[in-house]
Amino acid sequence: MPTDIQIFAEGSFLGMLKFEADVFTIVSHYELNKKAPAGIFDEYVIQVLPDAKKDSSYWTNNQLLKNTSEEKSAYKKIEIQNEKDSRSLSIGLTSLLYGKKFSSNPLSYYAFNRVEGNALSFDLNYREPLNKRSGKAEVRYGFDDKKIKYNLEYSMRFFNDRRMWLSGSVFRSITPMAFDDLLPLQEFYNTFKALFDKRDNLDYYYSSGYNLRLNYRFIPQLSGRLDFNQAKQTTAYKNTNFSFRKSDVEFSENPPINDAFLRTIDFRLFINPNKFRAIDWGDGDISRFRITNFPSMRIGFTYSGKDAFNSTYEYRRIYGSFGGQNYINSFMKIRYEVGGEIMTGQVPYQSLGYLNSRSGTIDTDVIFLATAYNEFRGDRIYYLNFQNNFGKMLWGGVPVLKNFNLIGFFNAGRNFISEENYELAAFKGFRISDGLYMEAGFGISRILDIFRVDFAWRLNNPYKDNKRFVMNLSIGTF
Repeated sequence: MPTDIQIFAEGSFLGMLKFEADVFTIVSHYELNKKAPAGIFDEYVIQVLPDAKKDSSYWTNNQLLKNTSEEKSAYKKIEIQNEKDSRSLSIGLTSLLYGKKFSSNPLSYYAFNRVEGNALSFDLNYREPLNKRSGKAEVRYGFDDKKIKYNLEYSMRFFNDRRMWLSGSVFRSITPMAFDDLLPLQEFYNTFKALFDKRDNLDYYYSSGYNLRLNYRFIPQLSGRLDFNQAKQTTAYKNTNFSFRKSDVEFSENPPINDAFLRTIDFRLFINPNKFRAIDWGDGDISRFRITNFPSMRIGFTYSGKDAFNSTYEYRRIYGSFGGQNYINSFMKIRYEVGGEIMTGQVPYQSLGYLNSRSGTIDTDVIFLATAYNEFRGDRIYYLNFQNNFGKMLWGGVPVLKNFNLIGFFNAGRNFISEENYELAAFKGFRISDGLYMEAGFGISRILDIFRVDFAWRLNNPYKDNKRFVMNLSIGTF
């Protein structure tokens, strides 16, 4: 009986956004003369004529192609190995795995920074196949700030194609400014720099509360996200000057924030007008891939209210971005993004917008490569990012270098702040750009397949002591 299906669909959203999609699927776990399981193919019915006498049990016992003894032996070995894997323990530097659902991150068990001093933590992660359910539990203690932190997260995905995702978290944490969370590798690198070079590259504050989030994909070209956040945010202070080297040098002070109780609601839309194809593998997994290269868009709105939400500060934030990537030939693979945000009302320092700059750790998805961490902040931010992947144009025949890619980039940005929000800010050690900030340079990517080194020059707005050149290490394969 046929179970492979191909469906081609086209349509429009609100008469403006057109979309097309090809979907391949395998209908499984079906019943005769009944609708298929709920999901993309709800209306598909496998019909059998009324006089048919052979059901699925007949075909099970009368297979046209029966398994050979070698195939039966192979299937038995697979079952035994799967059973072993479900109880196995695997220990590595960056991951500790138990079975197929539980994991932990040994790289994050120890950390050091100028606020907590020495900090010990333990995390346990749970993930079901296809991320249908996942969870995280983390506890942490800082020996110099003498505070316990924790984070409990849980998420669920709904429907066969997992188009809806509901998650929530309860936390009491030390939060790096401009980061929702740090990768274990980033925190490990920052720990190393702080202990041996007396350089803690991040700024911190304390935050405790909860978060609820709903993601929903209406169609492949349109999805949305709704967040509700409640957090009590307080200033964190430097508590140690310990270091293995440079004991006579002091850490910089951790900047203050505007202590606040904030309840915020955030709504955003993701619009991707590209054509997609998909393969349903029949086990609940659906692989989608884009077949066109139109730019995508992100728009959002954030609100914090005194009367409606009892927040300390009332402000509104409208933000958005427009960008994509195009393959022209082996030397012209372009990536670009234009975006910005506008904030009105009383905006506390920790909620101000910022140019997405390198942090001094091993970053991911960095746009500005020559700016310093938290250097440009404000209540109005605009930016342009342009990169081109020249591939192996200069060294394609050199054995050691032939796997590397040469990247050229140009970035520009502008920030502003109202007089009211500048006076409100608890910390004023940020800069307002003199005109349009610009930088350019080149990078080498796919070093050990994952790392990228960039060499960036400020074209204007030089840093302290007229510094214009920066070299930066990040994770990226573009």
